[in-house]
Amino acid sequence: MTAKLKPWLKTAFQSLKALSQHRLSQAILLQGPEGLGKEELAVFWLKSLACLTPNSEAQACDLCHSCLLWVNGSHPDRFVLQEAAHKAIPISASRELIIWLQSYPQISSKRLVLIPKVHNLGISAANALLKTIEELPPYALCVACSDRPAMIVPTLLSRFFRMNITSPSQNDAIFWLASQGLQEVAAIDYLRLAGGSPLKALSLATERSVLFNLAQQLNGLLNGELCPVKLASTSLKQELMPVLHTLWLLLKELLRCCYKIPPASLYKDDFFDQLWLMSVDLNPQKLSCLIEDLTEKMAVVEAVALNNQMVLETIWIAWQTCRNSPRSLPLQGVS
Repeated sequence: MTAKLKPWLKTAFQSLKALSQHRLSQAILLQGPEGLGKEELAVFWLKSLACLTPNSEAQACDLCHSCLLWVNGSHPDRFVLQEAAHKAIPISASRELIIWLQSYPQISSKRLVLIPKVHNLGISAANALLKTIEELPPYALCVACSDRPAMIVPTLLSRFFRMNITSPSQNDAIFWLASQGLQEVAAIDYLRLAGGSPLKALSLATERSVLFNLAQQLNGLLNGELCPVKLASTSLKQELMPVLHTLWLLLKELLRCCYKIPPASLYKDDFFDQLWLMSVDLNPQKLSCLIEDLTEKMAVVEAVALNNQMVLETIWIAWQTCRNSPRSLPLQGVS
């Protein structure tokens, strides 16, 4: 079944098709706020161009040999230029792309290049691409995405045809968020926090749900209902870094509660009230030490393979020592 675009991206897709049909540009930059799906739109369009049997709307069929290769990440006519481990895209990657573009398409009619975060190109890497982007081979197309166009090297930016991807109307965004399971009141709040970006709003809602579940686990550890070793084993079903990052966010908010600092916008509701009650039994000095230790562990985990079970056991046991007294309060559910 053909993948569907987000509703607010359909007009932009039509514009991209027109650009392609009239051959107005071979280098296109999709720019706009974070959380609108620019990369999703770029991939959708490029996959459609690579398809051997597109449908009547010029969208990928998802069934032909080219589409199957694309889904498997092994399409010989696709090149993705992106950073590794949150670092700037190196000049070596730019040189690899230049060499790759010297070959003709093997399956599709074009060689297709995607640069998901073109603002992450370093000066040297960007300069190496100037002539290539300006004079792409007739069989090549490059699509770049950015929510920070001001950070793109100016000389490289000038080589692209720039297309603005804008936020949908509030009503359209709320309707879509409701289709994802959010109640209207919650959708309005998260959309406001996300600056009108639906995908970012949904991410915030999901993050808050994860935070609440983790808060329940922390409370269970404090009152002795949960065993650190068993909880660590259960947590291994998830990737370690997201767990540590979510825990870091929650501990920081609990520390704010300890010092009676107003909460971040995301927590100004009944959930924050529960965090505030939990913080009454916490020792802020011990909690600060745990946050510092967690920060160090996160840096190590990104660089070195560690025993995830042992890392989590150590953290959960350290969390239990942050309590001042045995009293604990149950967390209430949130919508």
